[in-house]
Amino acid sequence: MVLSENPVQPEKQEISGVNTEKLDEPVREYSYQILSVIDGDTVHLNYSGSDITVRLVGIDSPEKNDPAKPVECYSEEASSELSRLLLGKNVYIEEDSKQGKEDRYGRTLLYLWVKDNNGTEIFVNEYMVREGFARAYTKIDSDYLEEFQTIETEAKSKEKGMWGSACKCKRNEEVSRICIACNQAKVTYRNWDCSTFTGNAQDASCTIGCLVYKISTPKPVETWACDCSKTCSQISSCAEAQYQLNTCGCKARDADHDGIACDEKPLKCQLF
Repeated sequence: MVLSENPVQPEKQEISGVNTEKLDEPVREYSYQILSVIDGDTVHLNYSGSDITVRLVGIDSPEKNDPAKPVECYSEEASSELSRLLLGKNVYIEEDSKQGKEDRYGRTLLYLWVKDNNGTEIFVNEYMVREGFARAYTKIDSDYLEEFQTIETEAKSKEKGMWGSACKCKRNEEVSRICIACNQAKVTYRNWDCSTFTGNAQDASCTIGCLVYKISTPKPVETWACDCSKTCSQISSCAEAQYQLNTCGCKARDADHDGIACDEKPLKCQLF
């Protein structure tokens, strides 16, 4: 949604005995209510009766709602902190002169200011970077880019928020893997804070306990030529003797007519 132009500010007035230096600055009207907080850099805001989606320009908080990306470390903390600062409160808004009014997703790009319970003004975009809940968004130039980069460096040096111990390790990074059963491994992973946890995983390289099937090499098939002149002592095996009898019809190999070739000396063959 494209916002209307900011109202023209009154001209500076000379007032005797009064410091008029700040009269050049626009009066900040906290007249836009935050309806809901989506994550650490996106909110819904009531603008003249319309619910618009606002992307805090110039910053980038850890990802929470992108289905194409894993939930990033400190995204929940960033979302909770922005909710604490803004939810149900009225804010002052300012557009960026370099990035335009909307991003490619149609979200309105704004800087936000809010007052705390003591009436102190908080520059929300800057606060989120300073306290380690967001990074400076460097892909596109913006009015406060250099300032945000400077305070991000300070937040890193002080290990604030996401730059602290909570996010030093890569979530679900594998540390070790041990085979425990057939196609099963016990895997140790890291959390964001470098603590570890374990779980089981499918692993085809694990062969512990797997049944091993040994494939035996079949014996070559013996072949013989019919030769009824062979006697049992000249025949190499009982199998050949039976071949000579059954296939070749060499009746002489079955002297006792019992259907068993060479069942007398020297082979003493028999059927089972």
